[in-house]
Amino acid sequence: SSGINAEYGQGKLNVMISPCDDKGNSLGEDYFIEDSSELLGKPYNYKVTIKSCDINESRFHVGSFIKYKLEGDEEHTVTPTVTKTLSPVFNHERVVRIDKVTQDTLDWFEN
Repeated sequence: SSGINAEYGQGKLNVMISPCDDKGNSLGEDYFIEDSSELLGKPYNYKVTIKSCDINESRFHVGSFIKYKLEGDEEHTVTPTVTKTLSPVFNHERVVRIDKVTQDTLDWFEN
């Protein structure tokens, strides 16, 4: 299997990760914190949004999908395959809940 590698200029993936409530609604400026350690021991939600991809190599027009695994996931999350385009639109959203933020969680976010 082969995949698109942005490092080599094969494409660009539009991804956003943002804090949210448990229903996936974005949090406003009132929830901004300066020091991430304020989150330790507290629950935390964030949303992964994968909008689209721009692919530079025509061989990938037959079908594209995104496969990823987050900290704590046992299985990969896979988007549906989008075919016959070099600009696939995925409109994928996933809300992730962390029951209790640990130092390992903060380290994972910062790296």
